[in-house]
Amino acid sequence: MKSHWIAAAVTLSLGSGIAAEAFAQEKPENYIRFRKANQQVVSWHMRQLAPMVKGQQALDVAAATNAANVLAVLAPVFATGFPAGTDQGDTRARPEIWSQPDKYKQAMDRYIAESSKMLEAARSGNADNIRTQFGALSKTCSGCHDDFRKK
Repeated sequence: MKSHWIAAAVTLSLGSGIAAEAFAQEKPENYIRFRKANQQVVSWHMRQLAPMVKGQQALDVAAATNAANVLAVLAPVFATGFPAGTDQGDTRARPEIWSQPDKYKQAMDRYIAESSKMLEAARSGNADNIRTQFGALSKTCSGCHDDFRKK
């Protein structure tokens, strides 16, 4: 019976190692697709918030919180999508992401922080807080696009 447990543990360990190695060898084009998909989802949820922020639609705290939650979850995930070697192919990422990694990290840290604050603002249910934080978050998005995305 002990030998079955040992065999299972060895198999699991080997399987985990193979999976980790496969992830480490992910193709650059998969990272590019991952980044694009992430930004499509982010864009969708920003567009859900925009009419509420602009007063074109009544504030729906549950919908705003849901959208903000998605943004807060995806921000740190997006920041991981630019490993070395993913700068070629069908991407609008500028070389500065890799040539100025400290500047890029600062931009991503701001994006992550502002996304988290957006969630807090949405949870507050205060329209003024949501509007103000949406503006701050939007500035981090456009700032990163200005510095790190090809037009």
